[in-house]
Amino acid sequence: MFYKELLEIQSVDAAVVENFDFWLATLPKKSQKEISVSMVSTQVGIDLATAKQLIEFCKKHGILDMYCIAKCPNCGMAIRIEKDQLFSILMHPICCAKCKVIIVPENIFVLYQVVRRPDVPEEEIQKAIERRLENVD
Repeated sequence: MFYKELLEIQSVDAAVVENFDFWLATLPKKSQKEISVSMVSTQVGIDLATAKQLIEFCKKHGILDMYCIAKCPNCGMAIRIEKDQLFSILMHPICCAKCKVIIVPENIFVLYQVVRRPDVPEEEIQKAIERRLENVD
């Protein structure tokens, strides 16, 4: 395990936790900034409820941090919203800076980003990747 805290999870199958741990530790830097529940579900091959549970555990233990994106339904422009701004934006909708369309709450999405890397050296992660590649037939 790369993230030792994940060993504490008892309510999810150990193999699922191990796969999630590997996935999270080997996620490319760009992808570490835009993690969603559906992304975890799809890429780890688990249901949405389990993905949400794993993400919430990581958030609670300082591995992931939550933020939101408001996406313009007209032009697709994305505006990052920090947690402390969310309530204000829900009460006072924002307009797209590009096309001036009002962004409604249905167009606000919750995302997570990795804020703490695993407690192991990068070489150990690289070796784990190589072992997995050797086992692929």
